Amino acid sequence: MGKKEDIFSAAYELFSKNGFKSVNVADITRLAGISVGSFYHYYPSKEDLFIEIYMEENKKVKDHIIESLDLCVWPAEIAQKFISLNMEAMKNNLILCEWCAGNIEKELKAYYQNNPQNYATSVRGFLEALLNQWRFDHKLREDMSNEEMMAVFDALAYLDANLEDHSSSGALQTVQWLVKFAALGITKQQGTNA
Repeated sequence: MGKKEDIFSAAYELFSKNGFKSVNVADITRLAGISVGSFYHYYPSKEDLFIEIYMEENKKVKDHIIESLDLCVWPAEIAQKFISLNMEAMKNNLILCEWCAGNIEKELKAYYQNNPQNYATSVRGFLEALLNQWRFDHKLREDMSNEEMMAVFDALAYLDANLEDHSSSGALQTVQWLVKFAALGITKQQGTNA
């Protein structure tokens, strides 16, 4: 393995265990067995390295979600499962949690805005493509834009990521109900035009 791969691997391990904020370049280089100066030969900053790791992790989760979905069922069922799987992945993954944590959220969003080709391969990009297809197929409610629907999904992810006590059955059940209501709320009734 080369130095860049060693840096990536060490950073992945540290970010997975400790999150973005708690890891510094010295921690990464110590685990990778290289000097701090060598780090900057491969990555301009900790943020740039994290974004690369985040993109890879996001793609893995997206691929897992796609494999888990039956895209032939009604959109409300797909949306509910999609949201649940995405929230579960974020809850259990300190790298993905950074989307809502506020430590590097602005940089991640700016990266995707400036690199639309990578946005299309993200979990969020996949959801947006699903909404566009469902809109084309007249399966979504017409009084709500796709942007508003994405904002609902973002709010659910933010709520779940910032829920203090995931072990509380009441809190978990509430989030599950909100997911179900959101999924049902964005789609038309199956077999109707209403």
